[in-house]
Amino acid sequence: MRIELVISRTKQLPEGAVPALEKELI
Repeated sequence: MRIELVISRTKQLPEGAVPALEKELI
């Protein structure tokens, strides 16, 4: 699933990037 890929990426990205990724999914 794409969500799993995002989670794996967020582990490497800063916390500030997480909300931006969530907006892209929505």
